Amino acid sequence: MSKIRVFLKNNWQEAGKWLIAAVFGLILGKACDRIWPEDPVVVKEVTDTIKVIHAISPLPDETDSLMKEQIQQQLLNIKLLNEYDSYIKQKKASVSEVPCKLVFGNPYPNSKGYIQKSSSALCKISLKQDKEYIEITFEYLYPDYAELVNTLGIKMCKVDKVNGTRSYVMDQNYEPQKGDRMLIKIINSYGGAGDYVLDAGFILKEDKLKEYPAYYSRSFTLRE
Repeated sequence: MSKIRVFLKNNWQEAGKWLIAAVFGLILGKACDRIWPEDPVVVKEVTDTIKVIHAISPLPDETDSLMKEQIQQQLLNIKLLNEYDSYIKQKKASVSEVPCKLVFGNPYPNSKGYIQKSSSALCKISLKQDKEYIEITFEYLYPDYAELVNTLGIKMCKVDKVNGTRSYVMDQNYEPQKGDRMLIKIINSYGGAGDYVLDAGFILKEDKLKEYPAYYSRSFTLRE
């Protein structure tokens, strides 16, 4: 008689218990997979589209009350995420660009120059350029900052790399408008040899009477 048969003869009760436990574990695992799928992975950003990975309807009759409650809560969370995604899309679609008007005359009569500073802590400034137009957009990081701004500005200079000189070809102020995103649009008539540097920014109301007001700006290099 082999050793395995002797072992089974002497330990048939323990072997039977082990076999029953293994079969029961396999059945329980399959049942859990049916009533409790793996959790979806959701990455949430403004531009994300949330998709429902799974839904459970109707619930199996054998599901106990606690598990039903957990499943219903999970489905509610997915529903709330979908509603939030829809809200973000509507909010994004409602943002419009408001064109800014020219300011004629000199709004800074005491100014002898300006001190250039970064605008990154106050406002997001971006530029789009094609053969016909240059568009600059201003978007405050917080809506309250709009009340602090006196004028928006565009300063353009031509860079002569051969001679190492710069000459201003544009210095214009604009009246800030109410809105989520402000737009300044100018004709792209800047060509010829050399590059152009455009400084888009703004001056705060508290600096409008200073001899050297701070000009919070971002620089862009334009090429023909």
